[in-house]
Amino acid sequence: MRSTATRGTNWGMVFFVTTAVIFAAMTATIAAAAAAAAEETNNNNNDDPFPDYQGRKTTSRKDRMQRNLSICSSKYDIDGDGQLDKFEQLARSLDSNGRGSIDPITVVKLLKEQDKLKKQQWLLLFGNIIQWLPLIVGAVYTFFKFTERQYQQNVGGKILTSMDYIKEGIVTSEEIESLWELSSGRAYPLTNEHKRDYLRDGFVVLPNFLTGEESQALDKVVTHNLNEMAFPDLLTKCSRKFHGEHYHSTVTHRFWQQPRIADMLSTLALDEDTAYMVTSEILEMPSGVACIPQWHWDFLTFPQNYNASFTTGTQIWWSSEEVDGNVGGGLAFLPGSHKWANEVDDGAALHPCFAMNLFDKMSAECTQLLDREMVVPKLSPTDIVVFSRFTLHRSVARNPSVPFK
Repeated sequence: MRSTATRGTNWGMVFFVTTAVIFAAMTATIAAAAAAAAEETNNNNNDDPFPDYQGRKTTSRKDRMQRNLSICSSKYDIDGDGQLDKFEQLARSLDSNGRGSIDPITVVKLLKEQDKLKKQQWLLLFGNIIQWLPLIVGAVYTFFKFTERQYQQNVGGKILTSMDYIKEGIVTSEEIESLWELSSGRAYPLTNEHKRDYLRDGFVVLPNFLTGEESQALDKVVTHNLNEMAFPDLLTKCSRKFHGEHYHSTVTHRFWQQPRIADMLSTLALDEDTAYMVTSEILEMPSGVACIPQWHWDFLTFPQNYNASFTTGTQIWWSSEEVDGNVGGGLAFLPGSHKWANEVDDGAALHPCFAMNLFDKMSAECTQLLDREMVVPKLSPTDIVVFSRFTLHRSVARNPSVPFK
């Protein structure tokens, strides 16, 4: 079962932008320091100790080897190759008296300049740290919050009870009771048309499954769950994702297992088998971007019993805002794709667009086929869509001109 909320801050984007800015700042700092060092070296090398070298752009190695060094210059030819490299030339230039040794005053002056340069480098480093400290702290904070939310979801570090929602003023006790007994416990009026559509297409929209008040209360609950325990989703383009949400909220756990939902699923989609909860998930979709743009099945999230019948698992998707093919933000389905897996088990030819893995790249022909034949149901916050575990579906980007509230 699935529920979808569409509010909040894109913490995944904050994390990546912050990290990118810090990396760029560190790179710029290193480049600036390297440039300053290069400029200092060039300035030192401008004083050519050999006047006859000035005005000559390049000198071949053969010419330099043939050049006879003076007695004084030969003392600085440390490697004995008959020429002075740039470091040896620099040392020779400090010998102002031409005696083969550097004057003590020059040495002391050089050491003082080196010490001054070292202090300037430390001041530059300290200034850069102060300048980028807020971004560094922000990145560290985001990382720890990300880790904390993962722990809360995957290890079970936090559970929200009905009293937590009431105490924090999220919903009232009456609103919680209404979520636990939708329509005062009355069964949803399924029709033969609903059953026919589900069997034919693999999905069906059930309008007015919730009242307006129940929808608003559910929106408050799932939004609070997102704010309390969701973390940025790094594998998809969702802003935030909360997987296994019903394990951490007694309100939504009881909501999804009430008779109005369980009996409807058993009658409509599960061939009269008893419905039981497998998992629930809240996806926060950003405007202008498809949360999960790849066509995929969700059958691997269900217990595997090697029965490929589409009656072995089903899902519910609810949106806190209106969605359709024009404004986007909803789900697209491929009618009839829920039977593809059955055909494989029956020994039929494998459908060319059948893929076992969400991350398997589809061919251009398959993508065009799916996009051409897809259906994007129109849903309001009081409606739900029920679809088989084997029905191909994907997210549809929200029209930026009609952003989520």
